[in-house]
Amino acid sequence: DMLVRYATAQDRLLEIAAQLVRPGGRLVFVTCSLLDAEGPDRLAEFLEKHPQWQADKLDLPLGSARGQGMRLTPFHDGTDGFFIARAALPC
Repeated sequence: DMLVRYATAQDRLLEIAAQLVRPGGRLVFVTCSLLDAEGPDRLAEFLEKHPQWQADKLDLPLGSARGQGMRLTPFHDGTDGFFIARAALPC
């Protein structure tokens, strides 16, 4: 199923990106999907596997809270569909 393949690829990308962040740095995770399986669920699984990472609260002028990030939609925000989140790796 394509959704499983995309979710697996996103998990791998998060793992690779996380290795490139120094302590005190941040990782921004953005998907152009409205599906929880491709956004909030991916971040939640990453944070569960990596308890040293902490989700940052985003303060964006658009969007609504979804999981530990924000979701923007064509209907609510007049944008394409996105999930946006930021996680910090403490020092």
